[in-house]
Amino acid sequence: MDLSKLKVNKDPKAALSILLQLSLLIVSLFYALLYPPKADATVTSFYFRLDRQSATAPLSGVVCLNTTAVATESKVIVSFPSTFSLNASSWTVDTTPANLPSGATQWPSIVGPAVVDIATNAAIFTTGNITNGVNNCFHFTGGTSTVGAAGNNELGQIWTSKVTAGGTTTNIDNAGYATSIVAGTNGEQVAVTASISGTFTFSLSPTAAIYGQTLPLGVLTNAAGGNTAPNQIQASITTNAHNGYFAWIKSANAKLHSAQVGSGSDINSSTGDLASTTGYGAFAYSTTANIPSPFYTNGVGTAPTTGNGTTVGLLHSTQFDQIASETTAPISAHTFYVGVRARLAGTELPATDYSDTLTLVASGSF
Repeated sequence: MDLSKLKVNKDPKAALSILLQLSLLIVSLFYALLYPPKADATVTSFYFRLDRQSATAPLSGVVCLNTTAVATESKVIVSFPSTFSLNASSWTVDTTPANLPSGATQWPSIVGPAVVDIATNAAIFTTGNITNGVNNCFHFTGGTSTVGAAGNNELGQIWTSKVTAGGTTTNIDNAGYATSIVAGTNGEQVAVTASISGTFTFSLSPTAAIYGQTLPLGVLTNAAGGNTAPNQIQASITTNAHNGYFAWIKSANAKLHSAQVGSGSDINSSTGDLASTTGYGAFAYSTTANIPSPFYTNGVGTAPTTGNGTTVGLLHSTQFDQIASETTAPISAHTFYVGVRARLAGTELPATDYSDTLTLVASGSF
């Protein structure tokens, strides 16, 4: 063909039209190379979250993907930033809800990684089809692998892919990510400190309101069992002490004393059963507290629940005696009760002012 015989159209408009068409053709070719056709599924949301983001921390984290359509998937490829140090062994993967973000769906059939490609810093997991329209997530740990040195804009990629019958691997979803590694050991962690103060409340109240904080024995007799005051004092304790509490009792006189007739008619405090002996003393009972000897009622010794009985314990004026205790923690509004009994010997002189004053105190065992 003799090109010299071809007639060239020197019309400038025609030449410009040909140039534009050639330009569009070139752009179309490069667009196809730079931007491959859309994948089978469309990514709605995706994130890659490390469990630790401080330099050289152990490598573990979560991968989550939400798509609008699902293809037949067989692999998930996680490419890590180049500064990360990957070890090929001891990796694990799980979909335990406790290890996933709230609201996540367990990534179906995720296993692996089957391969850790050290050369490309990637881990390849095997998988089944993910569920479209939900946040599919799995958690991985990298064995002895570690995140990289401190730095920003650490880049990586996530792919899902399928293997065709001919063995060809085709990418389905692809998303890039960037992360930041914080300088210093535990550089991404924030310490939280707090303290709890000890608490202790203690109060006394009557079981019979008309008597207040008075234990009236009335007109004393020497009949078997003696007199029991119709009012007991309820002690209420609340505390967060580690080892519960102790409570003690002390008498001002260690006896019932009358200023009118003097010490010759004192009714001395003693330990015993007033069904067969005489004297004056205290007793205690509780449904929660341990009541020690000699104050437990009826000689039982295992925290009786009522004040019925005739036994009493000796009260001292020179020392505090333990009358109740608990070892549980914490304690909320637990109670014990204290009462008094007395029986005359029959030789005491009459008077209207026989009396004593008891002091009840308690303390938390921290």
